[in-house]
Amino acid sequence: MKMDTELIASSIVSQSPDAFVEAIQKVLQGPASKGFKGVQESISVRLFGAGALVKPVPALALLLNSLDCLQSVSSNLAAAAAAPEQPNKNGSAAVSHLLVEVIPSNLDEQTLLACKAQAITLFEEKLCTVAACRLAVKVAQLFKLTLDDVRNQQAFMEFVASLLEDRGTYNSAVGLMMAIEGLDEQFDKSSILADLIAEGLEGTAEKWAASLGRDYQVTFVEQCIAMDKLKPASKAVRQFGLQQEFPDVEAMYRHRTVTRLLDKRLWSVAATYVGGDSVLQTVLLRQMVDAGESAMAEEYRKQFGLPPSVMVVDPEAARREEELRAAKYLQLEVAGDHVAFVDTRAKLQAARPYLASATVLGLDVEWKPSGIGESSRQAPQGAEAGGGVQEGASGPRSSSSKASILQVSTGERVYLFDLLHLASDPELDTCLKAAFHNKGALKVGFELAGDLSKLATSYPHVAAFQRVESVFELRELWCEYLRFSTHVSGASMKIKRNVGLSTLADTLLGKPLDKSMQVSDWEARPLTARQIRYAALDAQVLLLLYRTLLVEVPTASSLTAAKAYTFVSGANRLKRLGSGSSSQGPRGPDDSDPGSG
Repeated sequence: MKMDTELIASSIVSQSPDAFVEAIQKVLQGPASKGFKGVQESISVRLFGAGALVKPVPALALLLNSLDCLQSVSSNLAAAAAAPEQPNKNGSAAVSHLLVEVIPSNLDEQTLLACKAQAITLFEEKLCTVAACRLAVKVAQLFKLTLDDVRNQQAFMEFVASLLEDRGTYNSAVGLMMAIEGLDEQFDKSSILADLIAEGLEGTAEKWAASLGRDYQVTFVEQCIAMDKLKPASKAVRQFGLQQEFPDVEAMYRHRTVTRLLDKRLWSVAATYVGGDSVLQTVLLRQMVDAGESAMAEEYRKQFGLPPSVMVVDPEAARREEELRAAKYLQLEVAGDHVAFVDTRAKLQAARPYLASATVLGLDVEWKPSGIGESSRQAPQGAEAGGGVQEGASGPRSSSSKASILQVSTGERVYLFDLLHLASDPELDTCLKAAFHNKGALKVGFELAGDLSKLATSYPHVAAFQRVESVFELRELWCEYLRFSTHVSGASMKIKRNVGLSTLADTLLGKPLDKSMQVSDWEARPLTARQIRYAALDAQVLLLLYRTLLVEVPTASSLTAAKAYTFVSGANRLKRLGSGSSSQGPRGPDDSDPGSG
């Protein structure tokens, strides 16, 4: 690798574009290659860094000459081939993008001006083609080209018009209009916006409208409404502050989305989406009652703060519905006084000794569904396209929402930690470190790495979340169970390996889980009784399944020991407990350990 990078260095000093390109391709293809990012950084340092081998102007000129060289190669290959070239990752097109991205966006004006004529020639003669149109956009942006810089404006306009004829190059056409001052004035912007929306490129159209000003932002919303695309229209109204011009769009969009969710009986998703709209809340409640979900509707009515008169509930019918639900789904078997919602320092202190003395813990995490919020409502995934919430998935949960509830089961007790309320209390860290840093306590979960990452990123100041000892993924035992099961054929093995937690419960415990609360609003306070039961069972069932698999799988104990690992926030690799680490064997909690990982 050192020899190859020295080859790049010598080609920079020689100012030979052919030698420069050849050196880059050789390094990329070499066995010790660090990939595009590594090569890009190496070139950037040698051209524009503190130890640059040449001054900025010749460095920029070398890049432009190399791009010219690469485009000539691409043109010759395309002309010789029966079909357009499909470049591999080290091909001329990919290397061209690498070189353009090496050019610093903050390069001084004097350097850019010194090479602008060269850039314009390259732009017009080599980049104004369908194959290189994305490169053309980047060069236009870097050199701040205007329409007056283009020498053959008629040919250039025809080129841009040709890009607008193909959905695959629409983005580049709009990119050129946004980059080149004066270009968009040569086209019918309203018509192009309409075409983009009709082609399903609302994101591109919205980004362009943002740069065009208020009149075209209004036009964008009007055209979305005309094409019955209320989702991008509602988003644009919020983003551009057009509530005065379009006072009803957001309500129209919410009403339609809620209607579609109700048609699919996605009650909890609809409940999070209606927000504070009492009309939609009432529609939801009444449809739930009509569908035989009276008890759940009554819980939501109380959460919404609506009077009992908004719906008519038959108490006997509600009782029968709950009996049927209890018969169909697995139920929580922990005594009610052993399920604690922990939201005060006193409750943290009461929970700590139970967590510290446990040898096996079930862990789960809940957070707010994506797109749910008072100021920014968007349809949950699948609400518009006809999709549903699939069993086994975590649901449409937002990557931007913080972890809201941490569920920890000891077997005899279940603790639901209100993270939103407790995050600033140092006692939370003290309490959880007693369990999370205890190498003698196995932490069992299902797809637990994702939950632990969510905790770590949501609360980086909580040391307990930054390193978790003795973590075990329950799916490991499930796959081993399938391997030992004579009734599972090879054809179905792959499918069964990837099923969700509810299927595991149905297979091993005799009943599935009721997932109706899976995507409910976990930031709402107080939680409903149904949410509390759901959250507690999700942690408790992990231990029920783990103990069942310990009996069913002959190799369960050795597999658990071999597969348990230490989760470290931000680490590229997870440390296996059985791989020569010092974490083998039972140990007590180490509260003095900073847990920084």
